[in-house]
Amino acid sequence: MTTALSSAFRYTVLRLRRRVTLDRGTGIPTIRDADGVGFDAFRHLAIAAPPTDQPAIFAVRFDLARMSFARNRRLSGWLLPAFAGRPGLRETCWCVDASGHRYLNLCEWQDAESACAFAESYAMWLMTARSRPDPPRRVVLEEMTLHTILALGRVTLHGPDHGPENGSGNGSGNGSGNEAGPGVPAGALTSASFRE
Repeated sequence: MTTALSSAFRYTVLRLRRRVTLDRGTGIPTIRDADGVGFDAFRHLAIAAPPTDQPAIFAVRFDLARMSFARNRRLSGWLLPAFAGRPGLRETCWCVDASGHRYLNLCEWQDAESACAFAESYAMWLMTARSRPDPPRRVVLEEMTLHTILALGRVTLHGPDHGPENGSGNGSGNGSGNEAGPGVPAGALTSASFRE
């Protein structure tokens, strides 16, 4: 089991080995959700890792109506090592909308198992506890990379609660190899949300 302390230790080791790139997300395009709300990156982290043939995305949208963007950016930066050293994490992008109160986090993992483990982690517990007025909406997209979502510029989180998606919206987890999934129009990803 990965704890905040073990994650922070692993993250420190990765930084010392120069396997971590952390920047402000400059140049990352705006990503829109199903409501057409645009989210712009304010932090981007990448970890040098071997290639994977089964990447998965964990996407979460949450609201922080009672916390300013500046305060959340400081707090999330301070807490970053407690989550960024989790095994399987490859890349993540933190985004915020124009109001400074709605956030979208996109995390690419080595596989769906790692993504699902994060979905049940202490980091999600903390995010859920802080999210106001609405609980977070979250999804695991199998056979999906962060590069693909950024190229499409859109991610949709809606629908009934169920397990990992392969992009087709059927929740089967049996991907077709088509990163956007069969029947998904260009420029859109359809997925299910998880509501706490």
